[in-house]
Amino acid sequence: MESEQKVLIVAPGSGKFKGIQDAINAAEPGTRILISPGLYSRPLKVTKPGLTLESLEENGEVQVSVTRGPILSVQFQEPGTLEVKGLRFTHHAETT
Repeated sequence: MESEQKVLIVAPGSGKFKGIQDAINAAEPGTRILISPGLYSRPLKVTKPGLTLESLEENGEVQVSVTRGPILSVQFQEPGTLEVKGLRFTHHAETT
């Protein structure tokens, strides 16, 4: 019997997960994380293989934007993959 893929939904203001990293931290390997459209300003660190980060809405923009440091860090202890669908990553210089 094939097990169903676990799905977590990120929905700031209305969901269990307010940020993408919160859902990543709660995910198990193989989890699909659906992200509500919007601007997210925290860097992401993925250490669990097999995750999928995906926009919840086909035409909604999910943008991850930071001013310093890496936007996305992927570090697996074993071979694995990370699939990203419909997210835009931007890095902006800090303004003083």
